[in-house]
Formats: sequence, C-alpha cells, structure tokens
Amino acid sequence: MSEIPLRPLSHTRRTFNVLNKTSASQRALFPKPKAVDIFDRFNKQDRNADYSGVELFGEHHKTYKANGIGFGDYTVISSVLAPGGGKPAAVAIHATFKNPKDSNIRVEHFVSDETSIYTGPAESKYKEAIAKIAPVVTRRKTEFGANEALKAYVSDHKTGEFPRSAKNKEHPIFHHIALMHDVLQGVV
Repeated sequence: MSEIPLRPLSHTRRTFNVLNKTSASQRALFPKPKAVDIFDRFNKQDRNADYSGVELFGEHHKTYKANGIGFGDYTVISSVLAPGGGKPAAVAIHATFKNPKDSNIRVEHFVSDETSIYTGPAESKYKEAIAKIAPVVTRRKTEFGANEALKAYVSDHKTGEFPRSAKNKEHPIFHHIALMHDVLQGVV
C-alpha cells in the first residue's frame, strides 16, 4: 500500500477573539474584524415555577456589526450551570421570538399550571405547558418562525405524546438556534 503525501492546507488560518464580560475599555483593545461577543441574556430563575410572561432577550442581531464580526449567546439555558434532575415542581418551556414592534428578540415562558413537586407527574405538567405553547407558535409563526422543535411541541400537543424531560430541554435550544439563523437570514 502506497502512502499519500501530506500537503499543507491551502486555506488561511483565522483567529478570532471571543469576548465575554469585558469592560468597554478592554473591548476597545480588540480589533473589530476578529471580535465575537458572547452574551448571557437569559434571566435564569431558581425554579421553573418562577418564570412567567415575556422578557427581552437581546438585540445583538441588530448591533453586532458595529462591534465585531459576530455574536453568540447561551440560548435559553444561561451560562450558569444548574445541576439537578429528579421530579420537577413545574415544567417550563422557554421560546424566543422576534418582536414585530422593535425587531428585538424576546423570550416567552410557558409554564405548567401545576407547580408543586408533591403533585402531578412530569408528564401531566409537560402536557399543561405544551397546551400553552402550541396554539401561540401556530398563531404567531411570523414571530416564532417554523422549525422542527416547534413542530414537535405542536405534534406532542395533538397526539398527547410525552418525550421525556431531556427533549423538553433540547427543543428550546434547537428552536433558539434555528430562530437566530432565520433572523440573520431575513426569513423571520
């Protein structure tokens, strides 16, 4: 068997500065063409039952070009690690959307009615939460977009399926990434 000669790659290597929690004076030291700002805009609560309503998530999709080449965030999970597990007191679904009034990204929280750890299984709490999100994302597609994560919630609501808690953590992350892609592409 003959050896294939190794050749150097023909592309140019690029280096970026990923910045998180930098002051304005520190930020000014980095060249804009190589700067990517990372933000944690999720307002993390101690308990799922503490989430409610709609909150501002960010506007970096509109402003990042003034500061650098890109931006990032921690989606709807926050940069703060929260170990845990077990039986949830409440099920919360966090869905980001583009507000039609100001084009900012907001997060809407859909929380089960049952919020006690001592009552109701996770399955019934999940069904309460998807009963809230399914009609909203169906009615407001121009704000929430349309992607597989949202389709899964609508499908689970229609069929009564319970995909387990892990999928409920994956779907909002997938949705946020898909939404931001669509926002940057001008689809939403």
